Amino acid sequence: MSIPPRNMALAYRIWAYCTPREWDCLAAEVAEALDADVKSVASICRARGWNQRMRTSKIGFDPTISNSNATVTIDAALREMETK
Repeated sequence: MSIPPRNMALAYRIWAYCTPREWDCLAAEVAEALDADVKSVASICRARGWNQRMRTSKIGFDPTISNSNATVTIDAALREMETK
């Protein structure tokens, strides 16, 4: 089975983006940063076993709420915990 060059290129771009961030990213964040389809990013990460390295959710994330104050990222929650 041959992997299409486009998928190979996207896989490299995903790896190059996530590695310096220690894979502390969501597939949606990676897709946005790379201007790629989130389903393609998720599919490639799944196929390569990278989805186990990546962050899988945000605390309190609800994509139906458009108010930016309604979501709290894991990073913000961790910073808050560190100050206590």
